[in-house]
Amino acid sequence: MTRLLKAVRKGERSIMVETGLDFVVGDRIAIAATSYDALASDEGIVSSYDSSTGKLDLKSVNAKT
Repeated sequence: MTRLLKAVRKGERSIMVETGLDFVVGDRIAIAATSYDALASDEGIVSSYDSSTGKLDLKSVNAKT
């Protein structure tokens, strides 16, 4: 688990997370919403991750709500 370093809008394909993590291409991630709607979330598949900057790119994003 990690935290976002910058707000993410629904459908965005690049996000900033903590550095030094072990994400690899093909990993599947979920991004939970901060709303009261427990079903509001996005899922994505990692296309690249730069462990020195924390930039994580997603090749597909599935917005749940």
